[in-house]
Amino acid sequence: DFLDTDPPGQFVRFRFFGTPIAHVSADLLREMGRTSLSQRESRFDFETATKRVARNCARELQDACAAPSTALIWVVAAPGKGKSVVSVDAASAYLRDGGFALWLSEQDVNGAESLWHAVDSALRRDHPSLEPEAGRHALSIAQPTQRLVLVMDDLNLLPASEVAFRKVSNWAHHMADVKNSSGAGQGASSSCVIVCPVWPQHLEQLERSSSAPAESPLWERILDVPNFSSSEAELVFSGTGLSALEVERIANALGSDPLLCAIAAKDIRRVGNAEPHGPAEVLRRYFNQQLRRVAKSAGHPVSEYLNALQRLAETMLRSKDFRPTWTTVRNWIDGADTRQRLTEALDAHAIIHLASSSEVLLFSHDRFLDVLCAEAIPAVINDSEVRSEPYFAERSEEHTSELQ
Repeated sequence: DFLDTDPPGQFVRFRFFGTPIAHVSADLLREMGRTSLSQRESRFDFETATKRVARNCARELQDACAAPSTALIWVVAAPGKGKSVVSVDAASAYLRDGGFALWLSEQDVNGAESLWHAVDSALRRDHPSLEPEAGRHALSIAQPTQRLVLVMDDLNLLPASEVAFRKVSNWAHHMADVKNSSGAGQGASSSCVIVCPVWPQHLEQLERSSSAPAESPLWERILDVPNFSSSEAELVFSGTGLSALEVERIANALGSDPLLCAIAAKDIRRVGNAEPHGPAEVLRRYFNQQLRRVAKSAGHPVSEYLNALQRLAETMLRSKDFRPTWTTVRNWIDGADTRQRLTEALDAHAIIHLASSSEVLLFSHDRFLDVLCAEAIPAVINDSEVRSEPYFAERSEEHTSELQ
């Protein structure tokens, strides 16, 4: 009976015999935490990540996750600054220290009516045989001293991202209300905390549309992910053979940007080139490396893939749609050869990929989209109808400033 019906027993049976699990246990929740965080690390945007650096802000985030009154932590930075890496690092450390953690994809959050539905969706990725309302049971396992850290990631990439962020905020608010209604007051402990990476402009938009007071509630925290400190830059460039002075010179030239420093360090290890480069040069070189990777895997010239991606970016600008589905892209692109080059880029898992369930086309790094949109702007700017639109003017300014 223990192995058949008891939740811990079912987990033992699964581990040794591979028998499907119906009931959620603490052991299963920890196992799913390790699995889900590993799944996040395997996504394309972690390829050049700063994950090899133990960042101070990750330790600060881990401490914030353990703070008993906190229900929601916004992890704020622009694309490529390491929001997701810091969030996963902190959640993984909290899990190793005896707590619980789980990564929820953008689709888990986007399709959920409530917090437990989102958790349920994440659990069923690997255990579809779980009983109904398994997500609700998972939330009940966590305790104020062993909290469940829920990393809700990549919501920035959703077409209706503001709706998703508002949903997350409401879930956290509800948790705080339930906690306070127990009679313990504002200092009461919650058994769950949401960690949500967000771009600054999305958080500002959320704050502008909120009817709440300007001051953040006690259950909400904002953690900014800064550029690299000098010690963090030294860690990223370790193994390159550079002196501390050379590392400082290159990091300063790149504005201590985490993504650009990681790319530059990888280049130096590969070719031994320690010459200083500007941000646009480093990003373009990495983009070209990914193009060559696609060309090598599919056997067509690099120029054909570049032309296809430039056509895609120009159409995104004209359509004001930067998160199209693959079906939409196929309808946009008339030429069979161009569609085939984009398909081959998807198959190579470089530069572009599809979100698993929604089939939304995404760029592996948003700055790849910035590069292509900035190059497409001259072709679009001559169209007076497009140029006169405030949306286009604002977007073109964003992409141009990203590359400066």
